[in-house]
Amino acid sequence: GAVTGVAAAGTVRDAAGRVVASGSDQGFHPALLQPGQVALGFIYLGIGSSVPSGSAMTVQASARPSSGDTYFADLLVTEYNNTGQQIVGTVKNPRDHAVQAPFSIDVFCLGPSGALNSEVGAFADVSDTLAAGATSPFTVSLYGTPCQQFLIGASGYDMSAAGN
Repeated sequence: GAVTGVAAAGTVRDAAGRVVASGSDQGFHPALLQPGQVALGFIYLGIGSSVPSGSAMTVQASARPSSGDTYFADLLVTEYNNTGQQIVGTVKNPRDHAVQAPFSIDVFCLGPSGALNSEVGAFADVSDTLAAGATSPFTVSLYGTPCQQFLIGASGYDMSAAGN
C-alpha cells in the first residue's frame, strides 16, 4: 500500500572508514508514495561539513503506511521554464480542499548521466492558502548552478490531514 513520512539519515565515511559527517533529510517529494513510486530528497550535512574525495555515504530510510491524505500536501507542477538563471513556473493544489502555505519548491539538478548534482529551493509566490484547484506562480533562482536537466517537487500543508 501507500506510504508517507519518508525519513532518512546518513553517515559519511572517508576512504579509511572514519566518520567525517552525518545528517538527516530535509523532506521528500512527493510526500505520499504509491507502490512503485520513488521520492526525491537529500541529506543535509550541515554547515562546516567536509567530505573528502573517495568518501561514501550510508543511508537509513524509513516510512510508515498511509491511510489517505498526508499533512505534507503534494502540489502538481503544471508548467515550468528554465531561463538559465532561474526556473519559473506554476504549481496547482490537486486536493478537493484548501492547503496552507508555505509552499516549498525544490529543484533537483541532474548531470548528463542522471546523477544528482545539486538542489536549489524557494517558496511559491502565494503566501496564504491555495483553494482546491488553485494555482500559484513560483521562481527558483539557480545562483549560477548549471541545471539543464532537472526534476521539481512542490508541497504545502494540509491541516485536515495532520494526524496522518
